[in-house]
Amino acid sequence: MRIPRLPFALFFVIAHAGFAQPSNTAVAVNPPASNSPSANPLATNKAAPQNRQPDQGQTEKTHTPEWVGNAIALINVLVVFYIFWRTETSNREDRRRERVRSVKLFWVQDLILNPNIAGLHDFFNKYEEEMERITNTSTCPSAGKLNQIAEAKVLAFKKDHNIIRRKVIHPLLTVSPNFERLKVLFSQIEDLVTKEYTRIPAAPRTASDATTTPVESFRELCQQFFAELHRGQMLLADSQ
Repeated sequence: MRIPRLPFALFFVIAHAGFAQPSNTAVAVNPPASNSPSANPLATNKAAPQNRQPDQGQTEKTHTPEWVGNAIALINVLVVFYIFWRTETSNREDRRRERVRSVKLFWVQDLILNPNIAGLHDFFNKYEEEMERITNTSTCPSAGKLNQIAEAKVLAFKKDHNIIRRKVIHPLLTVSPNFERLKVLFSQIEDLVTKEYTRIPAAPRTASDATTTPVESFRELCQQFFAELHRGQMLLADSQ
């Protein structure tokens, strides 16, 4: 009897799949079941815990201390806080210095000089004319009359001088030591004028008595006074 072609081909494929194995492949054969652990090594391996060694990457990740990351984060926070604190402290100090400078400039310009600048110029103009009059005088009244004139002029000058000192010089020195030179110059003006007034009872001054006349010396001191006043204002404006 003839065997059909299709079933025979199917049988050949099944047989080939079941018995034809690659040469380098081992066929696992299950041993008979047994209740003893020694007889059943597969069951023993299944029951025993698997102590597998982690790979290198897992070992490094597992053994990295957690406190190292926390310490780095804390250091970063402290650095940021320190930078913020230093910046804020510096800005606060700059704002304080700016307020102090603004207050000083306000006092010098608005409260001291502006209300008294006209009186200051009147003082210098008045006694510049007095020094010029003393230099050019040629009359010679009696000695008693000259003494009375000298005493009256000295008293009037002292009064005007003290007003300027009280309203201008002392307040400026209170605001800033940059105006210390003004006190010296104003004292030199006082000495010059007082000295020239006390010379009134003496003989009139001639051109040969001195190389510099009283009015020239007075003008020189006035120029130095206003130059020093300007310098003090600039130093105060540029102060930090």
